[in-house]
Amino acid sequence: RALPDAPNGYTPDLVRCPVSELIVRYAVNIRKHETDWLQKRQEKRLKAMEAFLTRIKVPNFSASQYFAETPTESLPNIGIAFSGGGYRALINGAGIFAAFDERTTGSTTPGHLGGLIQSTTYLSGLSGGSWLVRSIYANSFTTVTALLDSHASGLWEFDQ
Repeated sequence: RALPDAPNGYTPDLVRCPVSELIVRYAVNIRKHETDWLQKRQEKRLKAMEAFLTRIKVPNFSASQYFAETPTESLPNIGIAFSGGGYRALINGAGIFAAFDERTTGSTTPGHLGGLIQSTTYLSGLSGGSWLVRSIYANSFTTVTALLDSHASGLWEFDQ
């Protein structure tokens, strides 16, 4: 399901599997499409990470100095995985995602972790966690708040 303003809506459709593309590949490296995406993502996530680390005020640590002195290829990649467990995992993960998302009201106040999502390179989920990640992705990387406010659309159907 998708919100009404999701790009092209979202409706599964039958498609032909590409003949030229391998279904299974050896995972010895990442594909060119992913490498290209990582390069495009790099600047945004590193700016977000520096802002996040500056805001949370780690004692005896200067985020600006760290980012100025550390070669880009040595800076960390952050990955967040949301666990499985059906509705319970979806709901728990949604709360965590909202707390880590700087777009959530109040998430960037002192003692909070808003901005961690913007600092990540990878998001993944299993079962209910993938339901969360898929819902956010299919709706143009929307906020959890927007998904919850879409109750009328029945996106998650919590009342069922």
